[in-house]
Amino acid sequence: MKIEQITLFAVLSLLVGCATTPEVQTTETEEVNSSLQQVEQVETLTIRASGSVYVLVKTKSNNEQLFRGTLGDGDNTTLEVDEPVDVLFTAGEHLVLEWKGEEMKPNTTGTAKLTLK
Repeated sequence: MKIEQITLFAVLSLLVGCATTPEVQTTETEEVNSSLQQVEQVETLTIRASGSVYVLVKTKSNNEQLFRGTLGDGDNTTLEVDEPVDVLFTAGEHLVLEWKGEEMKPNTTGTAKLTLK
């Protein structure tokens, strides 16, 4: 008799479904999406040149090249960045970076590397 009751309960559960399961999954999905949005915040990096400068921008995590090229006097480029990057350059005296709303000039002339987080 108990086996019949258990079997009947199992069959009814399958037919009716469990109303709380979708809510739990939705809540968990919303929490995960919210966390991902916080982690994947996109920043804008603007690179301006006041003279000839070679620039390489690559991600810290996997060295993916986001920009590689020579900028001349008055040239600029803007990148969308969602993780820390290294900025390598040949003539710091000709470079201006705008990052997180702040304008920065390297404190070195010639070749160097900056890390932006």
